[in-house]
Amino acid sequence: MGKSRQGGWVVPVVSLWFSALFLHDIAKASSPQQRGTPLVPLWWITWIAAWLTFWAGTVLTASGISDDHDTIQTLRDAEVDSLFTFSLLRTLAALLFISAGILLSTTVLKITRTQSHWTPTRL
Repeated sequence: MGKSRQGGWVVPVVSLWFSALFLHDIAKASSPQQRGTPLVPLWWITWIAAWLTFWAGTVLTASGISDDHDTIQTLRDAEVDSLFTFSLLRTLAALLFISAGILLSTTVLKITRTQSHWTPTRL
């Protein structure tokens, strides 16, 4: 691993794509005859979409609900709509996180199986 890639784990924005880059490099090195696996970009896109959906639910509904309610019956219609949007986006985010987890697990399993059949060549 080069020095230029080591900082990718601690720099917040850069760390978003370094995990996918490293996983792609590992998959590619594990099976040189193939060019990696299409599961890596699919996992990364799903993972990023899950985070964006998760935070969109927070940002879109944060200003739509006031704190001056004692019970749910005192909520205005707009606030109920905001809570519905929040719940819908968080549910979608949870489904995306589950999908990303399945894709990542499948990718790691595929890499592990490829590496278990790998035999070193003598130079």
